[in-house]
Amino acid sequence: MASIKDVLKGSLTYSVVPICTALLTLFVVPFVSYVYPTDEYGKINLFYTVGSLGMSIFLLGFDYFFMRNYYDYDEGRSPKVLFTLALAVGIGVDVVASVAVFLFFRGAASKVLFGRDDPASLLMLAVYIACLIAFRLLNTMARMRGNAARFNVQSVMQNVITRASFVLIAWYSTSYQWALLVMTLGMALVTAVFMFRQRSECLQLVSRSTAGPLVKAGWLFGVPCMLDAMATQLNSSIGKIVLSGYGMFDAVGVLAIATTLSTAFSMIPQAFGTYWAPFMYKNYKTEQRLIRNMHDLVMVLSIALAVGIYALQDVLFLLVGQSYKTGQAIFMLLMLVPVQSLICETTNYGIMLENKPVYGTAATACGVALCAVLTICLVPSLEVNAVGIAVGLSAVVTGVMRSVIGCRFYRSVNSWGRTAVGSALIIAVCASNFFVYQSLPARLLISGVVLAITCLLYRRQLAYGLERLKSSRT
Repeated sequence: MASIKDVLKGSLTYSVVPICTALLTLFVVPFVSYVYPTDEYGKINLFYTVGSLGMSIFLLGFDYFFMRNYYDYDEGRSPKVLFTLALAVGIGVDVVASVAVFLFFRGAASKVLFGRDDPASLLMLAVYIACLIAFRLLNTMARMRGNAARFNVQSVMQNVITRASFVLIAWYSTSYQWALLVMTLGMALVTAVFMFRQRSECLQLVSRSTAGPLVKAGWLFGVPCMLDAMATQLNSSIGKIVLSGYGMFDAVGVLAIATTLSTAFSMIPQAFGTYWAPFMYKNYKTEQRLIRNMHDLVMVLSIALAVGIYALQDVLFLLVGQSYKTGQAIFMLLMLVPVQSLICETTNYGIMLENKPVYGTAATACGVALCAVLTICLVPSLEVNAVGIAVGLSAVVTGVMRSVIGCRFYRSVNSWGRTAVGSALIIAVCASNFFVYQSLPARLLISGVVLAITCLLYRRQLAYGLERLKSSRT
């Protein structure tokens, strides 16, 4: 029987990556915001964003199919076979899509992403996406095998290259093209090294008789998952694309820094989610009580995380250059995305456990549609603030729908009333920041009230946690 302590210890083994990511962000943000012009960094971040989005789309959900069937081993569905199939699908779609873009949409795609015709950068984007596809599967294999050391090393290297390597070329040029070249070459190098080292553990020829049924099964299960992942990424990418479409690359840069700060402190969500997914697939039948108790713990941690960042955000924005500081108004609205993601880790797995990913896709699509409509309607008048409002509302809608649907298939919540009040507190904190972000006394007062209500709401869980902490010390 597992315990909360076991889950926390397991999550800590995967905490190296989010901790390093947070530290890396604290190093990069001041450098970027003081050295790179807002429009140049906007293009760099757009490249990174579209690369991640392309990786999610081109895999067609076969990475989720690989994960879901990892423990259902048989001769035709070994992890090696599933890995090889997913890699072939991802790289194949990347090649086909890239050729189509170059033949028919080169001018339009270049203008939206880079503000001018730039075939070299489009080619780098295709190579970059292929590397992300391979790394996504390598990291998934490490997670499912429980190899935290390998996962941590690979992920840290990827984050260093994609989030920080371009600062090395800034002494020579702050042009986005040089930054993209450094990122692409770095990813190509580490992908080749890690894929070569692990070729015997991950790659296996797939016979034609095996590939046919697997492709069909992977398509039926994976495409809804891909659409869900694509919609999730679009939720944070629509604003950048719309702003760039209006030629507001400086606003894209401001939004990118605010988004980076809002996600850099998702250390707990990342570490917990990395461990929790394999745990759920392996133990959902036998550890129902533990799973429900973990939801309550995650709610308390989510509230504490939101309140702590809300109260101390001025320290973060001391790192940011003056031209990027306007992003503080929407900073906490963007924080709703990682917080919602953390909460959903404990509420929406029923969708996948029942092999009904289409329901998750529908829920996320509703949130993305709302985000797109609000962004397009409000950007002309509110500019970057419109994106914060749209992303925040979309995160709330998506989180509520996924949680309700997921728990219909697999109940993982002890008390819906307590969860609803806790979620409302988080939303209130994040929304109020839009109006009081410049007033520290107001934020401290709101923080105190929210923490008091939280202690009252989760008094039994907090008392139990304190007892367990005392007993572990004696």
